[in-house]
Amino acid sequence: DPLWSRGLGDVYKRQNTWLPLHALRRAEERGLIGHLADEVIGLPTNRSQRATLEQDCLDVVAHCQRLKTDVALLVPT
Repeated sequence: DPLWSRGLGDVYKRQNTWLPLHALRRAEERGLIGHLADEVIGLPTNRSQRATLEQDCLDVVAHCQRLKTDVALLVPT
């Protein structure tokens, strides 16, 4: 990856570049969004579209229901 060779690879290590929790917490504090769930749900991205649709999405929905969430923010990495 050319970014690693240019010393920019650590950008990927910084959480807010792929999951904007800081911005979401600020929005929550300002009343722009409701309460954030206490958990982050991960979804594998190295699987087939079929496996994602038939299994992974069902797991995410089940987790969201368990957490009683109204909205899920899907963030590609």
